[in-house]
Amino acid sequence: MVWDECPDDVEESVRGALRELSVGGATLVGAKLPEALEAIELLHSGSVVSAECDEFVDSELPEWRPLLGAVLRTRIDDGATISGRELLHRMRRLRHLSSCAARCFQDVGVDFLVTPTLPITAPKLSDVADISNYRRENMLVLRNTCLANYFGLCAITIPVGLDGAGLPTALQVLAPANAERHLIAAAMAMERVFGKPVERIGSPLFA
Repeated sequence: MVWDECPDDVEESVRGALRELSVGGATLVGAKLPEALEAIELLHSGSVVSAECDEFVDSELPEWRPLLGAVLRTRIDDGATISGRELLHRMRRLRHLSSCAARCFQDVGVDFLVTPTLPITAPKLSDVADISNYRRENMLVLRNTCLANYFGLCAITIPVGLDGAGLPTALQVLAPANAERHLIAAAMAMERVFGKPVERIGSPLFA
């Protein structure tokens, strides 16, 4: 699921980084996180965060709503369509999915789960000017990183290369909740394999 719709250049960049980690001593095993599918379906049906943000704007910053850009306003307005009952249902489902995802590390016997940080090249502004195009691209951009938020995991992203457009690709590393120190130590070890970001991908294009 997390590799779906990855163009060849993004997938090869990330898989190449995984091969480097394997050569560097990491043990890689295939792992499935079936809960990811339902979490992503919940994301598509309307984010819990949208409902929370809609209520917050109404309660704390009502004067801001007319000032919001069309795209952002649409995302927040979506939250108003989620009933209180449905919001509670989704939150209950997410708590269940979070518990299942936490067990995955033990069941599979792994310390970390890794995915592409973004499955696609970052879109151009012109590609997301239309709201329907924006929604599709935005869902892809959020898809893999939302898993840490929805499951209550901790995560870090490590630049690993450049795609065909010359934009950075990255590896997302997921760890169980409250394992930040373990995760950061692992990320530092990975950086010793990859080199520092400026060595790996060069200076930012717009520095």
